Amino acid sequence: MFPAKKRVPKNNIEEIIKEGQKIYSESFLIKKNKNHLSTNRFAVVVSKKVSKEAVQRNLIKRRFLNAIQYIFKNNDKKDEDRKQENNNESSDYVLLVSPKQKDFTYDKILKELEEKFKNQNN
Repeated sequence: MFPAKKRVPKNNIEEIIKEGQKIYSESFLIKKNKNHLSTNRFAVVVSKKVSKEAVQRNLIKRRFLNAIQYIFKNNDKKDEDRKQENNNESSDYVLLVSPKQKDFTYDKILKELEEKFKNQNN
């Protein structure tokens, strides 16, 4: 389960979507907004356009959150060093899943997320 302190509160999601910096991908769009906390926070939005079935939407959401957890668990020490250099700047991320993409395998999601977060941190 994704820890509550790493989740973006529901009342902040709309603000991040409107004002956040965009990072594009084939399967999703990431909206990024700085927060002044000590940790990055995440939210995944899967609309009914992606799938009419709640079970399918929840599966996609879980896959994205598990991939994010895997990426940031492996990069925790690097992330802490980077935060110290950047005066503890962290961000809120909202991932908007694209309805155009139909193949949401865990491996594909993980590969795309790693690529986007690696490019974004450089």
